[in-house]
Amino acid sequence: MKGCVMRRLTLLLGLSGLLVAGVLAASASALPLTAPAVTTGTATAPTFTTTTLSGTVNPLGQATTYHFDYGTTDSYGTTTTATSAGSGVAPATVTADLTGLTPATTYHFRIEATNASGPTVG
Repeated sequence: MKGCVMRRLTLLLGLSGLLVAGVLAASASALPLTAPAVTTGTATAPTFTTTTLSGTVNPLGQATTYHFDYGTTDSYGTTTTATSAGSGVAPATVTADLTGLTPATTYHFRIEATNASGPTVG
């Protein structure tokens, strides 16, 4: 009789494991979609009128674009062309070359990325 009970218990545990695995798989595919994660990076040492801005963008699995805002105040005023950051799930380094800058002038900049879930500003 004991052998019979142990077999049933083993069978129930085996079935429970399958059910748990099925629930975990369903919840992993139903992760909520979120706006991209971004970090504003640095600017290269400027030449007379140029520099390169950098940052990181994690699209978090959705098609994402990014651009840099820049200007002589923290209101920015100028935007680089929107560029694809892809739809991966890992942070990627992105850059933009700026030209036509005014020498001996302080510039402010930030990165902004957007996907179907909305924008994120660095």
